[in-house]
Formats: sequence, structure tokens, C-alpha cells
Amino acid sequence: MTPPRCQPFFFGPSESPLFGLYHPPAQRRHDCGVVVCAAWGREEICSYRSVRHLAESLAAQGLPVLRFDYAGCGNSQGDDEQPGRLDAWRGSVDAACEALKRTSGVSHVILVGLRLGAALASLSAVAREDVAALAAVFPVVSGRAYVRELRMQQMATKHAAEGGDVSILENEGAVMPEETKAEVSAIDLTRLARAPARQMLVVDRDDLPGNANWPDRLREQGCELVQTAQPGYVGMMAPPHKTEVPLQMIETVTAWVRERAAAYPAAASPAAGLQAADLATRVTLPAAAQGGQPVVETVLRFGPDNGLLGILSEPASPAAADGGRLILMINEASNRLVGPNRIHVPLARRWASLGYRVLRFDPSGMGDSPARGGYAENLVYCPTTDEDVATAIDWLRARVPQAPAPQMHLIGLCSGAYHAYRAAVQGQPIASTVLINPIVFFVDEATSLDYPDQLPESFMAEEVVRYKQSVRSVRKWVELLSKAAGWRRLLQVVRQWISWHVRKISREIARKLGLPLQKDLHGELLSVAKRRVRQNFIFASSEPGQVYLFEHAASAVEQLERQGDISIEYIPQANHSFSIYASRLKLIELVCELVEKPNRAA
Repeated sequence: MTPPRCQPFFFGPSESPLFGLYHPPAQRRHDCGVVVCAAWGREEICSYRSVRHLAESLAAQGLPVLRFDYAGCGNSQGDDEQPGRLDAWRGSVDAACEALKRTSGVSHVILVGLRLGAALASLSAVAREDVAALAAVFPVVSGRAYVRELRMQQMATKHAAEGGDVSILENEGAVMPEETKAEVSAIDLTRLARAPARQMLVVDRDDLPGNANWPDRLREQGCELVQTAQPGYVGMMAPPHKTEVPLQMIETVTAWVRERAAAYPAAASPAAGLQAADLATRVTLPAAAQGGQPVVETVLRFGPDNGLLGILSEPASPAAADGGRLILMINEASNRLVGPNRIHVPLARRWASLGYRVLRFDPSGMGDSPARGGYAENLVYCPTTDEDVATAIDWLRARVPQAPAPQMHLIGLCSGAYHAYRAAVQGQPIASTVLINPIVFFVDEATSLDYPDQLPESFMAEEVVRYKQSVRSVRKWVELLSKAAGWRRLLQVVRQWISWHVRKISREIARKLGLPLQKDLHGELLSVAKRRVRQNFIFASSEPGQVYLFEHAASAVEQLERQGDISIEYIPQANHSFSIYASRLKLIELVCELVEKPNRAA
């Protein structure tokens, strides 16, 4: 039996509310439920889809399930730079256990933790009496080793070369200050005074040796332990648009949890939990801007079959939002509504504090909005996304029916920028767009975020720039000549570069003759400007979309810049998703200036 759709809500302390997603069971069979404790940083971003599948699998077995965002993470209140993060995260696990019991009516909890979440679940469980069992999936056993691993990942990426401060421990946008780093480094599950639960499952990676010390210690402490090695870690932790759900691991964990839950059968008349209508879907947060209003956030579902999950941020005082200033934030790639590196959350709360109404949402097939229209989930540039953006625009404009001319601003990065741009081209009633690192302006069914055999023109433009930069490097030529694949790549780029320029010249001739053109970026930019939609572009270093923009529409860009209808901004030493802390701060500052400046001038 298919379980009902998950129910988003807020819970926990009123001064620091947490965000959760409750999965009601298809048919409740047990007097225990499951709290899923997520990973942290990049691993949380990449595994989000897999964790949702795990929760759905458990709910299908008659178990109520709660997954949630730790304090300062995701859609929960706070940020990762606040002090006392480890205690706050452990407190989040405790709050989630209490929320699950209150929501579902169960008496016992089974904790399932992934990576750092397994350590947090264990730290919480040793102080609780209601934990029936615990499953630790690819667990972090030694905090010191984990922090060292994070540092190695940071150094192995382009972080330092792209301007990152290596003294700050960053992991795909998540920041671990010195205090938090010291707290996490002190974690050692082998030194816990007792086993976190009487019955435990430890799932190790099948491609690396597991940590034998902790399982040995658990057995010494009298724990009934099952230890197994499972495939799937690498695929689960791939970039979000390429993640592979580890079905075998999910089946193993689900079967083990089901067996443990059988010892806690539901009573003939089980205790009643809260009804969906009783879940807190609205919360008040402190002002997020100097001199601003407190913020109210409402979690909601809207659109076809109420399938789209969104969060509306608005000022607590209705009078402060009477100006009809609206902002729609569109997801990047396969990330959920918190945005790339959680950037949507602080921006939405800042703007709401200043009087805007801001909606961030998951398009169909992304995050926690189910796929529709026969398309697979996790499909970047899915055709239904343009429809979802139009639906979100209509829904948001309906919030201010009294405003004579609401000012709607669309903001997106990468594929989010593409869909914001298409909304402007399609004539949606918007005032401006902020397009951050768009890679493409036209897509078809073959378009992806990877480098296919036939390169999209935007990627090919980047390749041309890369070869031009390397042409004087002897070392680069030696590397190229020594590899057949390098030669093939070069010939492919040259062939496509020639074809590209032939098409470019043909388009210029056709444009001068007044002939209609397909994929006419030049004409689209002028058409959008005629509807008085201001177009703001922000590019990081060496972005292919920037090269494509000027190769295909340089004259239109120059004309619109003179008219003040378009702006092109650059942030040097930044990567595509602005995962580096310093560049992300610059991006936030620039986006705020572009959105707020017109209103300040008015």
C-alpha cells in the first residue's frame, strides 16, 4: 500500500523552530516510529533524494517517519556560524523524537542516521530511554578523522585556486567554524559510556574497510549488533543531478527496522497522534535585516494536485507588505528549495524582513515535489518546470490582489536562471530577473549539465576559452599530445567551433534580411526589454554562459546596457555554484543590491 504524501511542518523551540517532513504510514502497525538523521554539508545535499526514498520505504511498512533539518541547516532557523552547534544538532535530534511521538502517537523511536547523522543519533540515544533501536549508515565514528576528511576534500577541490580561505573549513557551502570543528573533532563513538541502543545495525561501505573498533565495543557493551557492508555510497553522494538511489542499502535498512519494530505492535486502539491540520505550518522568526520586520514563514503545497512544496516568507505586519513587492526563487539543478548552498534561506528572510513576499519552492520531480507528466524525478531542465514557474507566479500574485501593479522579481542560478529567463521570454508578468551563471538559454531533450559527445554551444564556448588560455603552455601541449582522448577532444571542439561560427554568420545575415530565426538570443533579449523587464546577469569566473551570451547577442547586450535595461556583473574567484564562503557573501551583497536598489530609488 502506498503511504500518503509527506506533510511539511515546523516543530521544536519557538525561539529556534526546526523544519520537518512527516511521512504518515500507509497503515500503522507498530507502536514505534522512525526518526531519520541526515548527513551534513555536501553529503546532506547529495543524499537528500536517497533519504527521502528511505523514508518512503519505511512508511510503506506501516511506520511513521520523520526527517528534519538540524538547527541552522536547511529550512530550520539559525545558521552554521552560531556557537554551540553540536549541542544544537543533538538537541534537534531530541526535538525530532518528541515531535514524532506527539505527531504519530507512538511510544518508542528507532533512529536511522547517515554519516554525521549516525554520530548525532548515537549521542542523543545514550541519554534517552525511548530508543528501541538504531541503524548507523556509513557512520562517522571518529570526529577527528571526519574533520580531517572534510579538510582533504576541501584541499582536493579547486577551492584554494578559486580564492577560498583554506583556514575556514567549508564543505559545499556549509561552514564549520573553529568551535564547531573542535566539538565535532572530539566525537568518538568508541568512548560512549554505553551502547546507544540495545539493538543496532551498522552499515559500512562495501568499497572501503569498515571501522572495527566501534562494533567490537558495542558487542562488549551487550548490544545485539548486525553489521553489514552495502554498495551505494558513491552513487548516493554524486552531484545532486547525477545521484543514484542505493536501493539495496534501503531494502536492507528497511527490512532490519521492520523486524525490530515487530516487537512493538500497535494496540487495538493505538494512541491518536495529531491530524494533518494540527501540524504547525506557520512560524514567526526574528527580523533578518537591520530595521526590518519580524518574518512569518508558511510552508504550503500548491499547484496541480497540490503537488508543489513551497515556503512563503513575508513580513509579520501585513501593512509592511502592502507595496506588492514579490520575489520568486527558482531552484538550481536538482537542489531542493533551500537553494544552492542554502543561499535562498537567508535571502528570503532578509527580503521578507524588508517588506517583500518571497516564495521558494520545489518544482515537480525535485526536492519534495513529486514528478508529474510522465517525466522521471530529478530531471534537470524538465519541461514541466516552466509550467511550475508560471503556476508559482500566479499563486504569488494572487497574494496581493489589492496591489495595482505588483512588482515580481525572478531569481535563479544555473538551471534556475534558465527557467527565470524563459519565463521572461514567455511574457510572464514580471519586473526583473536576476540570472546567476546561466549555462544555456535554449534546451532540448538532450541537454544536460554534463559534457555529452555533442557539446551544447555554451559548453563548447567554454572549451574554446580553455584551449585559448592553454595555447602557450608547453606542459598543456605535452599532456594533449600524449593522450588520444585529448586529440579527439580538440578535434571535436575545432569541428564544432567552425560549425558554430558558420551558423553565427548565417544568423547575422538572416537577421539583417529580416528573416525569422530559431534560438535567437539577440531577438529574445530585445523582446524582453520592450516589455520593460530589466535583465540582470551575474557571472562567476570563466562561465560558459557569459561567453555564449556575448558570442550570440553582443550587439543586443550593448544596446540594452546603453538603455539601462540590462546589467552584466562579475564576481571573480568564484565557482559555478558559489560554494566558496567569500564569493558567496559577495553574491548575496550583489543580489540584494540589484533587487533592492530599484525600490530604494523609487
